[in-house]
Amino acid sequence: MNETKENKGIKYEFGKFVVDPHERVLLSDGNPTHLTDKVFDTLLLFIRNNGQLLTKDEMMSSIWEESFVEEGNLVKNISRLRKILNTDGSELIETLPRRGYRFRADVREINGDIDLLIHRRLRVKVSKSESVESFGGASPDLSIGEINSIAVLPFQSLGNRADDDFFGLALADALITQLGRAGQIQVRPTSSILRFNAIKQDAVAAGRELEVDAILEGKFQRTENKLRLTVQMLRSHGGVSLWADSFNAEVEDIFDVQDRIAGRVVGALTKK
Repeated sequence: MNETKENKGIKYEFGKFVVDPHERVLLSDGNPTHLTDKVFDTLLLFIRNNGQLLTKDEMMSSIWEESFVEEGNLVKNISRLRKILNTDGSELIETLPRRGYRFRADVREINGDIDLLIHRRLRVKVSKSESVESFGGASPDLSIGEINSIAVLPFQSLGNRADDDFFGLALADALITQLGRAGQIQVRPTSSILRFNAIKQDAVAAGRELEVDAILEGKFQRTENKLRLTVQMLRSHGGVSLWADSFNAEVEDIFDVQDRIAGRVVGALTKK
């Protein structure tokens, strides 16, 4: 096995996951996933020996060191990891019958002090003094091609229908889901934006509070069967408009509108 002593700034990234050995945290789409100490140790052992065969004896002696435990403890840890990591049908942990296990992932090292590898596979060069965090804390000079994280605020109504607050939140929730599925950018979950519903929000202040690079906000107006929406993306630092668009549709076509908005946002973010 490879024994490595890492710089505290080193993190590991594969797919939508980021592992921080120093803070002992696993992030999935930017959100922390709870792991017990031994499950985290198991994951870290796999990552540090990515692509290599690990026998059960090697793993148990490394994870539990001088303690004696049964093989079932290791099996439970691996089962837990598989449930967390295999969300898209991929099998990152391979079982080799009567031999052991092998971790197979496209693992990249992220040096948090020198070079942040953001999830859109674009590189943003920063100096050590700029103190840019990989999840939040946007750089003031980020362009739309360098946006790494975004929050979708509840859409604000220009009318006064009784159910407009619910409708605006439902629009935001649908877009959060669509953008999350696209996998091009970290999207804050609906639970984090609920407190901004039914208030006249300051989008720039909300972006700073949510620690994202950009905010997507929208306004809508409904008649009996017509819907008009305007959407814009603002940079959290400075409030500069990065992108804007408007949409008209029949009310019953709202799902199509949601798809169109999400598609255009992703398209804007992936332009170089």
